[in-house]
Amino acid sequence: MRLLAWTLLLVLAGLGLQTAYVGVFANPRDFERRLREDIGRSLASVQEGPGREALRRRALRAAAVLGREARGGGTASLGPTLTSAVAVRVMLAAAVLPLFGAALLLGIAAGLLRRHRLREGNGYSSVTFSYVGKFLVAAALAGYVLAALSPAILPLWSFYLAALGGSAGAAVYVGCLPPRL
Repeated sequence: MRLLAWTLLLVLAGLGLQTAYVGVFANPRDFERRLREDIGRSLASVQEGPGREALRRRALRAAAVLGREARGGGTASLGPTLTSAVAVRVMLAAAVLPLFGAALLLGIAAGLLRRHRLREGNGYSSVTFSYVGKFLVAAALAGYVLAALSPAILPLWSFYLAALGGSAGAAVYVGCLPPRL
């Protein structure tokens, strides 16, 4: 339960920092231009063909459900562009999610191999490293969710960085558990 609370706390802190950045430092016109560029880069990262068109249609449908048509100009026109960018990012995150799961499974397998060495007496288990690994997995999950919900601030490769961090955290967590549970 505490791991879930830490993960949610990290996601909320990241979203709060992003909101503060957009609200205080970003020029609305410049930020909208960056959002449009992010949508273009995100769609360009999908292979040409029916996959890209399907992603675009699903993202536009999701943006239509999430966003309301803005009236007037200024910061009010930022709403539809922001929901479209978030919808595209969430669709890409859903497409990369199997890779994240495979990386976690690979980390768990590496940790189990390390635990096998512990049973043979070649090493020792560390509860501290186990906790560090657990919180690294939580930070990777929070980073993955934050990358999905923060367009134009975090690059697209942060999905892969989160998967790598989750894999390393799972390996450390499982590998440093005591040999007998």
